[in-house]
Amino acid sequence: MYYNYSCNSIENLINRKENLISNSDEFSCQERDFISSAAIGFIHKNGFFKTPPASLMEDLLLIVDIGKTMPSFNDLDLSDQICLLTQITMPLSILLLAYYSYTKKYNTVILPSGILMAFGFNGEYYKGDETIAKLSKKVFTDSMEQFNQVQLTEEEYVLLRAIIFCHSFTDGLSKQGKELLLNESEKYSKILMKILQNRHGDLAGARRFTECVQLIQTCFFFGHQHSLFFNYLANVYERDTFRNVMPKAFVNLCLRKTMNCL
Repeated sequence: MYYNYSCNSIENLINRKENLISNSDEFSCQERDFISSAAIGFIHKNGFFKTPPASLMEDLLLIVDIGKTMPSFNDLDLSDQICLLTQITMPLSILLLAYYSYTKKYNTVILPSGILMAFGFNGEYYKGDETIAKLSKKVFTDSMEQFNQVQLTEEEYVLLRAIIFCHSFTDGLSKQGKELLLNESEKYSKILMKILQNRHGDLAGARRFTECVQLIQTCFFFGHQHSLFFNYLANVYERDTFRNVMPKAFVNLCLRKTMNCL
């Protein structure tokens, strides 16, 4: 019900007056109703995109709405906001999915509904496609390894999310946008370093900081794999359904298409 309107562009998402953060209790890391066995059977037989992928759309919308609560994001020009979201949404999706799954003590990505993503892409509908098998393993299982090793605290998770939202090396950003985001990124990085050194001591805190920052690289690497996966689904395996089953703005975020960025 949060996307029952025309979302033909990323600009539409940014300019929405509604914000999922106002429903934070519903969209916090708490279990929602677990998916039924009948629904799991439907996914195995028909894939994830026969019907609108509610969890995916809610996650994408939540990422946009979190950005809209950040002063640095709101200080950007609209074209910079669009370009930034196009590049960081998939890495942020990895951070969101992997951190949630780590807190639930899983070695593979699990949704709040209880469905294991790698298991879903292993069903009858996708069976035999080696590209899907390879990419789903990368995105939903391999991505978990470093998260389970580092074991982020909630405080570390929130600050890493803020640093990713201030990714200044995004192609297409204006000079002013890059400078603004670089300053904000440095600010959040210093906050994280100070917290960790106060908690663990100077040397151990610096080591912990390095471990946390390396997770940002992990998010961007697997975020790229996630986008490749979506592009394969949209252009090859699910080409009759992927672009038609959800609003165009969500499709553009998944495929990293700016649409009216400049």
